[in-house]
Amino acid sequence: MEANWFYESEGQQRGPLTEDDLKERRQSNAITDSSLIWKEGMAQWAAYSSIFPSEKIPLAEQTSTSGDGPPPVPAQASTYPPAVTYKEPFVPRVAKLRDDSAPRIWSSLGRGWRLMFSDFGPHLGYSLLTGVIAGIAMQLAIPLLFLMFPIVGGCYFAFLKKARGQPAELTDIFEGFKRRFGDLAVVNLATAIPGLVFAVLILGLMFGGCAYLTEQTGNQAEEIIIPLVIFGGAFLLFAFSGFFYILGTLATMLCLDCEISAGEALKLAMAACFRHFFRILMFSFLMVLVSNLGLIAIYIGVVITSLWSMMATIYIYEDLFGDEGTAKA
Repeated sequence: MEANWFYESEGQQRGPLTEDDLKERRQSNAITDSSLIWKEGMAQWAAYSSIFPSEKIPLAEQTSTSGDGPPPVPAQASTYPPAVTYKEPFVPRVAKLRDDSAPRIWSSLGRGWRLMFSDFGPHLGYSLLTGVIAGIAMQLAIPLLFLMFPIVGGCYFAFLKKARGQPAELTDIFEGFKRRFGDLAVVNLATAIPGLVFAVLILGLMFGGCAYLTEQTGNQAEEIIIPLVIFGGAFLLFAFSGFFYILGTLATMLCLDCEISAGEALKLAMAACFRHFFRILMFSFLMVLVSNLGLIAIYIGVVITSLWSMMATIYIYEDLFGDEGTAKA
């Protein structure tokens, strides 16, 4: 009897076996009715019970009994069984700020640029789909004060896997809804509200300062001082709004990457951001600036620069919380 049967065990392909050997393994419970089996001629793997049901005559006994002689000897199989799909389970990492943590701003931009173009089509698709979901949420008047990070968190998680050389799937962009949704909503609120308060304070100080200086100095303020105040206020507005967004993004990735609560993630993210306050502030300003520079090339530019900003943020996260080898890649 030809040994042309294969079976799946613990995600691995076993065989080839004869049909009798296969049945002996079933009788000894080495395989079960639900075990996947395959032989040449079958399109896909199938459960043992679907090929050898107990109430039916085995396939080997259903061959033709006509008087035309035995069927032609089958040609030597030239193909291998289709691979058994085996997906490794997600294993959370230990949430810990690296002892040698140091966000490398310019390096993160370079690494992010290379990662973006390493598989540009899917990366752009993930980003665009995430943007469409966020746009729909805005059109439906759903408050993004608690939905932004659940929406974008999955996209960051998919890019984080790609940065680590792991396969990413389209379904990964929904991880923010499938896992830790409540924690990501809390992170969103905890960073968006202070960010809005800081923005209002900065705008108030900027306009109030301009009004006061105009009243005190007249034309001199309008020509020299007020432009400086506006420039300084714009810098602080961009930097601090980006700072709170980066803080929330780091906490979001910690929630998904390490399976920790919002409180733990925010505590670790704040520890990292305040340890490297000026670097994170400068990086935040650059990310807001890069994203807005895309406006020069209309909306297409925004799509590219926003994607680049996301990729660079991934590597800032790795510099702070990732494994040493990944961070220095």
